[in-house]
Amino acid sequence: MAALSRPLLAILAAAVVLMVLWLVALRPEPVAVRHTPLAPTQAIPQAGQAAAISDEANARREAAAAAVDAP
Repeated sequence: MAALSRPLLAILAAAVVLMVLWLVALRPEPVAVRHTPLAPTQAIPQAGQAAAISDEANARREAAAAAVDAP
C-alpha cells in the first residue's frame, strides 16, 4: 500500500472538512415553491376559475341542445 505524503493528507483532510462544513452550515436553504416563477400554488386558483367558467359554458350548451331536441 502506497503511503500518502503529508501535504496530500492535509489537502484531503481540508477537503473533507470543507464538505462537512458545507453540508452542515453553509448549505443554502431550499426555495419555497410559492417563490418560484411558475409556482403551482399560484396557478391553482386561476385553473379553478377557468374550470368553473368552462363548466358553466358546457351547462348552457347542454341546456340549449336539450331545448332544441325537446318536442
